[in-house]
Amino acid sequence: RNPESAAGRVVERRLTPTLKMSLSGFFNAPVSKGLLLITVGSTVFAHFTNMAPRSFQLSLSGLSSGQLWRFVTSQLAFGSAGELIVGLMLSYMARTFERQLGSRKFGAFVLLSGAIGVSLQTAAVLQFSALRKVSPGPYSVIFALMVLYYAGTPKLQPRLLGGFGLDFSEKSLTYLLAAQLMFSGGLESVVPSVSGILAGCAYRSDTLGLNKLCIPEAVVRIMSPLKVVFGSTRPVNLPGDSHFGGFTRGRHGMGGRSEGTNSGREQLIGGPYGGYGGRPVMRRTPPPPPPPPSEEDVEMIVGMGFEREAAVRALAQHNNSVERAINSLLGNQ
Repeated sequence: RNPESAAGRVVERRLTPTLKMSLSGFFNAPVSKGLLLITVGSTVFAHFTNMAPRSFQLSLSGLSSGQLWRFVTSQLAFGSAGELIVGLMLSYMARTFERQLGSRKFGAFVLLSGAIGVSLQTAAVLQFSALRKVSPGPYSVIFALMVLYYAGTPKLQPRLLGGFGLDFSEKSLTYLLAAQLMFSGGLESVVPSVSGILAGCAYRSDTLGLNKLCIPEAVVRIMSPLKVVFGSTRPVNLPGDSHFGGFTRGRHGMGGRSEGTNSGREQLIGGPYGGYGGRPVMRRTPPPPPPPPSEEDVEMIVGMGFEREAAVRALAQHNNSVERAINSLLGNQ
C-alpha cells in the first residue's frame, strides 16, 4: 500500500464532514447561499483588482455618462471590509426566511427588494444635490430582511439585557449591527438603508400584493444546474437521526457504537445482573416527564409558519425550550 495515499484518504475523511458542516446552515436555502457567495466574491474581486468603489457604485457622474451597468454592480459589492463583515452577519439570517417562504418566493423577494431599492437610490441621487453617490453593496436586500425580521421573528429572550429601566431582547443585538451598517458611511449609507426598509414595507403590504409573487417554474428549471454550487448538505445530528452524537441505534436504542450488540451496555452497568461481580446495584429512576407546553409558546412557533402539531412535538422533545424547538424545526425543513 502507498502510505501517502492512505494518509491522504484519512485526511480527506476527517476534513469532509468539517467542510460539509461549515455550509450545512444553508440547507434548503440556496438563494441565501448564492446571495452570500456573490456578495463575498464580488467584494473580493473588486478589492483585489484595485477597483475603487466609485467605479461600481451608483453615482451622479455615472448616471450622467449613461453607465447603466451600475444599477446592478452597485447592489453587489461592499465598499470596505468592515461593511462586508457586518453585512454578512446580517444577511446570514436570510436562510431562515427562505425556509419559511420557500426558495421561489424568497428569490422574488430578493429581486424585488433590489429593484425597488436601486430605483429609490437613483431618485435620491438625482433629486438631492448634496447626495452625489451612495454606498455600494446589497443594502436594499439586507434592510428589507430587517423588516421581515422585525415583523416575523418573536423575542425568545425579552429581558436578555437591562439597564436604566429598559429591557432589551436578543433582537437588540441584531438591530445594533444594522445601525452600525446604516451609519457606516454617513448619508451615503443611510439612503440605501432607508430604501431597503421601504422596499421591505412594500413587500409586506397586502395592498401591493408583492408577497404573492414567485420565481417562475421555467426559470427554476433553467437555474437547476447551479444547485451544485449553491446547494448544501443536510445538517448531521438532527433530532431523530439514526446516527446521533457518534452512536448507532441498535436493539437497545442508543446504547453503543456497534449495531446489534449490547456489550458496551453490559460493561456500563456491570453485566447481566446489573452490578460488578454479580452484585446488584441501585438503578436510577427515570426523571418525570416535562409539563405540557404552554399555549403561548405553541402560538409563538405557529406564528412563524409551522404546523401546530409540529410545534407541540418539538417543544415536548426539547423540554419546552422555545429556542431549541425552533432551531430543530428549521433544521428539519
